[in-house]
Amino acid sequence: MQKDQDVEIDWDAMNEVADWVVTLESGKLDAPDALIQSAIAAGKRYLTEPTIENKSGVDKLATQLADMERDSFDDRETGRDD
Repeated sequence: MQKDQDVEIDWDAMNEVADWVVTLESGKLDAPDALIQSAIAAGKRYLTEPTIENKSGVDKLATQLADMERDSFDDRETGRDD
């Protein structure tokens, strides 16, 4: 397929996403299960088909998870328990 030959794989991104998927699958992240499962699926989709669109999906979910982790950390630091 000519299209596949035109895609340049970002191996650093692939390794980062693979590590991220392993972390998500470990269950050590405090986030809603549905969000974690969506992130795992997006990560695996990118690993099997490393397109810009799939990477964008990973980036969006990674940002959501990072925001949740930051908010959770901020709540612990300030003693808030909403």
